[in-house]
Amino acid sequence: MQSKADQRKHPRRKPLASQRDLTLVWISPQGPRTDSSVRVVDISMGGLQVELHTALDTGQTVTVKGEIDNALGRQPLDQRCKVMRCTPLGGNRHLIGLAYQGPAGEPPKNGSAAGSTAAAASPAGDLDYYEILQVNPKADNETIHRVYHFLALRYHPDNQETGNPELFHQIAQAHEILSDASRRAAHDVELAGRDSNRFRIFESWQSSRGMEAERRKRQGILGLLYAKRTADVQHSSMSLQELEKLLECPREHLEFSLWFLREKKLVTRADNSRFEITCHGVEAVEAEEVPVLQAIPQLPAASIRG
Repeated sequence: MQSKADQRKHPRRKPLASQRDLTLVWISPQGPRTDSSVRVVDISMGGLQVELHTALDTGQTVTVKGEIDNALGRQPLDQRCKVMRCTPLGGNRHLIGLAYQGPAGEPPKNGSAAGSTAAAASPAGDLDYYEILQVNPKADNETIHRVYHFLALRYHPDNQETGNPELFHQIAQAHEILSDASRRAAHDVELAGRDSNRFRIFESWQSSRGMEAERRKRQGILGLLYAKRTADVQHSSMSLQELEKLLECPREHLEFSLWFLREKKLVTRADNSRFEITCHGVEAVEAEEVPVLQAIPQLPAASIRG
């Protein structure tokens, strides 16, 4: 039998030693309350566990503000959260489990917490059917059919353990589109038109300066290399020229970021000068909520000679 830790959708990690206390804002029967001494107990992609000197009601909505320390530096946090549990610890202390609901000031999306699959949260016009089936855009029809049947059995509404009607509908729709040559070609054209927005980490590379710019560049590099690795494990490296194009940032402005990531053992550089994410880099992406780019565009052959 699996332990509760094994069954969690988002594995937890302990905060770094440099992690600072967070600020929690909520509405109590006596009015607005703020506590700026909220200690982080553990972190996952779906939320936080914190220690608070006040009991909160399960289901209550709160806002968490501050910074999360991780391997890439400090990342700002301003999230609306739902209280999932409140456990007394003694000494007027309480262990509070929080699930992300979305950025502060925005309404919840379908009542789901942050960290749900991008496909489930996207409107129909924004769906990437390769992403839904988790196949390479170059996958042949046999692979698409095989993956479809596996996922359809897993998420069919009649499956009492893993059934998911919404995801099952998207999987069936993806199979229908990708199995038809003309509709698949039209979908490929549509995806190509989205690439300029999908892979832009900055609105422009000049939009950030100093430490914030460096942090965002490191996130962008790791996110791209993670997506490349998961999309095509046999060809998972990227050249500096590819990174430069996808991040819309000149290579001279990427050199420090790549040096940092290599020193941290998050990225490695092969003899052919191409970059690849390491196991430590994968863990950093999955534990630290580095934005993950879900697909890699097909670049012209000339652009991959780095």
